[in-house]
Amino acid sequence: MLYRATTPIHMFWFYSLNPENLYRTIRLTYSQDGSILVEKEKSDLTFGVTQTSDGSDCYYMASQLTQNEANLFSSESGSPIEIQIRCVDYGGHVDATNILRITALDVLNDEVL
Repeated sequence: MLYRATTPIHMFWFYSLNPENLYRTIRLTYSQDGSILVEKEKSDLTFGVTQTSDGSDCYYMASQLTQNEANLFSSESGSPIEIQIRCVDYGGHVDATNILRITALDVLNDEVL
């Protein structure tokens, strides 16, 4: 979910694959009602690694939206926010994730603080 007028962080997990090293290009697209509203490039994203309970590495990619970006989405349309990651590896192979769907939720005052 995404609350308007906030600075949400969306985490994407890559088990045993390090997306920062594996892909030369990463584009994260947010759309609603068929319109692309926000796009994040690899340089806009944060990468890291954590360990699972069995000791194996689990890599993550994080995207933080600004309040202005979060305010681009409508809670009134009833349409979900669609999110998709597309990547190009160093061999030129292009990958895409399934489209993720989340809900836009309103706040009482959407003023940017």
